[in-house]
Amino acid sequence: MKAEADIFIDLWQSIRDDIPDGERRVRPTLLRLENWLHELPPSLKFDCEAGMPEAMAQAPSMRSLAS
Repeated sequence: MKAEADIFIDLWQSIRDDIPDGERRVRPTLLRLENWLHELPPSLKFDCEAGMPEAMAQAPSMRSLAS
């Protein structure tokens, strides 16, 4: 099975030259991401405007995401 990042890269490469059709093609991916956001446990949720909570940023599994 392809990694999620590979799916997004393939999608971007397929639409980058077809901008008018891009929104229709990206919509399912955006909806999937929104669904994932709602399914996250409270300890992993944060407001993008407020930034990542310090405790989350210090977690070993989050260091690459935080940087």
